[in-house]
Amino acid sequence: MRNGKCPKCGSNNVFTKKDGIGTGDGFYVRTSFMVSPSTVNDYICTDCGYVERFIDDKKKLAEVAQKWQKVG
Repeated sequence: MRNGKCPKCGSNNVFTKKDGIGTGDGFYVRTSFMVSPSTVNDYICTDCGYVERFIDDKKKLAEVAQKWQKVG
């Protein structure tokens, strides 16, 4: 989606907005007892309605890599 193409239907009608989907003051990703919101970029295909969300906060992504269980 970040390249402007929908992975579900192939459409180029993809739009983005920072914190665009009703999360209030950000997206909460738990990595410790204290939780603060992280900004996200939301992408929506206006042809099929597919949605993707990407966390913008590089520090939070590094914390997740250290504290969450890796898949696979």
